[in-house]
Amino acid sequence: MSLALGLRCVNCEKEHTLKILYNCPNCGGILDVFYDELRGKAGNEKRLIVDESIQGLWTYREYLPVHDKKNICSLIEGKTPLIRSKIDFDGFIAEKLFFKDETRNPSG
Repeated sequence: MSLALGLRCVNCEKEHTLKILYNCPNCGGILDVFYDELRGKAGNEKRLIVDESIQGLWTYREYLPVHDKKNICSLIEGKTPLIRSKIDFDGFIAEKLFFKDETRNPSG
């Protein structure tokens, strides 16, 4: 079961059910997903619910507004690697600079 409860407009804050909507029917604003925060906590700490048996972004299916598994499709997108920088800035190597390699996504 998804932790996603509904959609909320970032402009007028009107809430909508989880259905295919791209903009708020009330004001045309952007919609954001809101979640069941109580199920996302273990004691007082937030816990991340992931399904490592699924690849790509569906690992985080509990956080996505999809209730029926039959609606899941994937090209194994997501989970692209972070690559440590080896750039030398006049003798200073930025050891904590990483690049996200998004070229490994299906869209290139």
